[in-house]
Amino acid sequence: MPLLSFALLWCVAPQANAALLVGSRNNNSVLQYDEETGKFIDTFIPPGSGGLNLTVGFAVGSDNNYYLSNLAGGSIERYNGQSGDFIDSFVPKNSGGLKLPQDLAFGPDGNLYVAGTNLITNTVLRYDGKTGAFIDTFISSDKIDPAAPFSLTFGPDHNIYLNSAITGSIKRYDGKTGAFIDNFARSKPGSVPGSLTFGPDSNLYVADFKTNDIARYNGKTGEFIDFFCY
Repeated sequence: MPLLSFALLWCVAPQANAALLVGSRNNNSVLQYDEETGKFIDTFIPPGSGGLNLTVGFAVGSDNNYYLSNLAGGSIERYNGQSGDFIDSFVPKNSGGLKLPQDLAFGPDGNLYVAGTNLITNTVLRYDGKTGAFIDTFISSDKIDPAAPFSLTFGPDHNIYLNSAITGSIKRYDGKTGAFIDNFARSKPGSVPGSLTFGPDSNLYVADFKTNDIARYNGKTGEFIDFFCY
């Protein structure tokens, strides 16, 4: 699955039917494919729209619009969920110290949480989910380093899960306070955990940058179940 190294995949419903959206890091665009046949539909967000430069994280807001992390641009861009048209830089560059936004997710409180780095430290910053205004540093660097948090997600327990590309672990933090809870899961030696998501079965799926597989972990205990895709 070398595609994982060059693109990010999201299954959402921009039209009447669900579609597979692929964030292409090669040309800074978002492509749309039929979720059943895999047939290319169109370029949903054209190359460089809104200054997009290195597409990484993706989230759907309560307004049904799409929010993308602009890694090289250092901002969070918002796009119309129906047309793909650029709306605005929802979180502008340097807001709250934002430098290299990796991944993002809307929390149970409706606010936007962004995992990022500033070349030295790693943080999770919180922004108002309606205005994009900076609220606070929800998880400080001293609780993350040396995690290299490329992916962030909220679990069924409403807690935050961060990958640690350096230590090979999945870290869990209290979704209300940001306090570190535990190293929820640990990937096999030599792997580099990337994107995280909880599936319909409430288990945790972890895509690996280095081994190009997707591991599944028990969503309650963190125990390894199997390689869902390899």
